[in-house]
Amino acid sequence: MRLRHHVVDVDIVRYARAPLSDAQVVRAVRAAQRAGGRRGSVDVSFVGTQRMRKTNRITHGEDTATDVLAFPDGGDAVSLGELVICPQIAKRSAQRAGEPWPREIIRLLVHGTLHLCGYDHAEPTDAARMFQLQERLVRSVAP
Repeated sequence: MRLRHHVVDVDIVRYARAPLSDAQVVRAVRAAQRAGGRRGSVDVSFVGTQRMRKTNRITHGEDTATDVLAFPDGGDAVSLGELVICPQIAKRSAQRAGEPWPREIIRLLVHGTLHLCGYDHAEPTDAARMFQLQERLVRSVAP
């Protein structure tokens, strides 16, 4: 389903069930874009563990399912890129952390969108900055 929402186009494809409405997905992506200072369309795919494992293997050489992958569009002024999210992995993480499942999906949307905006967490100072911003955004967006 394609949603146009002011400064951001969000294409949402659901190959797997996720506990958020399309409007909640758009809200999380848009909040992260505003905070990250970038505009552009974002494709969001919710996938099962098998598809996520295959995607991770093909793109990163890691034969395991993960919660979120972000694929920035290099230099494209119109599109920021694509997020691939595995709700099943997110649900397990949420249960371990005692968090609501929808909140964890919002966290992944924000985290991935911040990556599309150029944030990284490879260095400790960058990680602290990114995760602090991420959690502030999750608190402001999550139900």
